[in-house]
Amino acid sequence: MMGAAVGLEQAGIPLTVFDPAAPLAACRLCGAIFQTPYHRELQKIRRYGQGLPDPPDLLAKVLDLGNEWRKKHTERNHTQSEIDAFTQTGWAFTPEAANVLAPFGIIPMGNLHPDLISAMMEAPRKPDLRLLEGGE
Repeated sequence: MMGAAVGLEQAGIPLTVFDPAAPLAACRLCGAIFQTPYHRELQKIRRYGQGLPDPPDLLAKVLDLGNEWRKKHTERNHTQSEIDAFTQTGWAFTPEAANVLAPFGIIPMGNLHPDLISAMMEAPRKPDLRLLEGGE
């Protein structure tokens, strides 16, 4: 469910802060996004590694960090009834999440309900870095 965020560096967002091509975790309910320097390092290795396989330790760390973040984020910010109601929609994101994630280049590639399209069209063009977690 990725698009391509373009022009981020020209908008003042360097790849050292957020790399749209790097792995990340995101909340499909509220649009919170998580990407650490480890995620960006893995992408840098993929970009310049000339086809070498991912370093297993770094890949495992990135996957573990994302899974841990998802679990903690969900427990802290969402109720089971919210999760159940969202699951019933069959959508990739809530409209609120689509509005937050679209500027980061994260867009649903499947069920484009009109509410999701409206949310993405109304989204600001520049991502709000206050919503990026794990960037330290």
